[in-house]
Amino acid sequence: MKPKKLLITGCHRSGTTLLASMIGSHSDIVVLNEEYFDGLEKVIGKKWAGVKAPVPNVLYESKNSLFMTVLKRKLAWVNRKCRFILKVYRIRGWYHYSISDFVKNRNARIIFISRKFESNVNSIVRRLGTSRFLARKHVRYANKVKAKLEELDGDKVLFVELGVLTSKPEETLREVCDFLDVDFDEKMLDGYNHTPSYENDRIELKE
Repeated sequence: MKPKKLLITGCHRSGTTLLASMIGSHSDIVVLNEEYFDGLEKVIGKKWAGVKAPVPNVLYESKNSLFMTVLKRKLAWVNRKCRFILKVYRIRGWYHYSISDFVKNRNARIIFISRKFESNVNSIVRRLGTSRFLARKHVRYANKVKAKLEELDGDKVLFVELGVLTSKPEETLREVCDFLDVDFDEKMLDGYNHTPSYENDRIELKE
């Protein structure tokens, strides 16, 4: 049986990497980090195959036509090889996955993580070096996506707050496990040690 699909998403700098690393430490779950091709289709031996893909790198949009899907996948490959050439393309989120694909798949689930608006904006500006105007635009769009997801049934989407994850990690991760119908795994609490590109010696909310 194929693994069920999981999307871990939220705005940039809202805790997607931390949450994905913690969930990916579960023995029944594998989480790919911003894999925008067919990586999920290649996972075997797990109950869940997840991908961490922040907004707006994935969009809440209707399924693409075959032509646009092929075009975007080719551009995504070019972007991976030559990121400096297609920065604008990357910001606009031209990737293979769309949040709508997960919404329509009855065996797929979505976990959306968010943080306080100004805290998110400040983190984007400081870490990514973008303008405050663009940072606010990204957070506003992520909030619109969150609002759309809130209209769905509760068994399809789970919402997590970064502040709650860092202050009550075990409680939050147990809620995640209940949502995915898997047993709680203690190894998830050490997931912060495995965050790609970030060094963490404990779970904390970094402003």
